[in-house]
Amino acid sequence: MKVTRSRISIALLAAVVAVFSCRQRDYDSMLQHAYELAFDGDYQEAEVYLLYVARKLRDKQEPDARQYRARALYEAGRIERLYLNQPRRAVANLREALRADPPEDLAYDIQLELADVFRYKLGDCRNAVLEYQRLVDMFPDRPGVNKHHLAISQCYFLLRRFDEARAEARILLEKEKDPQTRARAMLLIANSYFVEGRYAEAATAHQELLKSKPSSEISSRSLYELGLSYQNLGELKKAEEAYLAALVNHPRPDIVQMSLRQVRDRMKEEGYEQEGKTAGRKTAGSRTAVAGKPVHAATAGVKKDAARKSVRGGVQASVPERRKQGKQQG
Repeated sequence: MKVTRSRISIALLAAVVAVFSCRQRDYDSMLQHAYELAFDGDYQEAEVYLLYVARKLRDKQEPDARQYRARALYEAGRIERLYLNQPRRAVANLREALRADPPEDLAYDIQLELADVFRYKLGDCRNAVLEYQRLVDMFPDRPGVNKHHLAISQCYFLLRRFDEARAEARILLEKEKDPQTRARAMLLIANSYFVEGRYAEAATAHQELLKSKPSSEISSRSLYELGLSYQNLGELKKAEEAYLAALVNHPRPDIVQMSLRQVRDRMKEEGYEQEGKTAGRKTAGSRTAVAGKPVHAATAGVKKDAARKSVRGGVQASVPERRKQGKQQG
């Protein structure tokens, strides 16, 4: 009798396992069909099919059914963001996916996708801040999560909430070890001071960044913006040196050249010595910016090099004059 009951129990267990395996294969095949539609470029059909799968699984209580439902809604949201340009629909489906109680790894992907939709597709930095903040709060110990403090900081910067932008960047500096990510946070801090017109603090922040020996891409940007800070402070020789250093690797050397020409024009106007080991001002009362306005990279005006033209013209005019003098002496 005991043997019979044992055999029945084993048979029932095997049947249950078979049912769940069959069900899982069904769910996998459903998602696979949606992936194939998307791979073939049928994004609208793929979205419709994924939402159909999500509706079909809505009332099922099995954990694997909820997991597959969350996955279907997540994939629908990604298609709506990436291919259908329907960010509002994506937000609705991603929120629904989070309510489906997905496993941790999937929940992380869904929350990050939701934050990115607000930031990149809707340009809604306020809601993006909230969603990125939820992400770092929900997964504080997850590897790589600290970099999202930089995303929060960048959103605050765009909202012109500079104190909060710097605070988030400093949180990242306390937690993050990756040199590239740290350098970007330090660059943002320096930029925030510059945009506020706090040029001395911006210059100090850029100097601190450059001491950390960042990548050539970040160092060239920092050197250029350091030059802008010095130029607005009236430290024209330091500005010139920073621009020259930035020229080596800056992705837009034309912009650096414009600022360099501008600062050299001002140095001539204000009586700086251009040759020799040291360069000093001959006249007092230098201006901190042209017409009292700060210098910005995008709006910096460039004067024509009239002095160079006049020198060239003077040399050409002096040739016949010397010939005439030579004939008279002969």
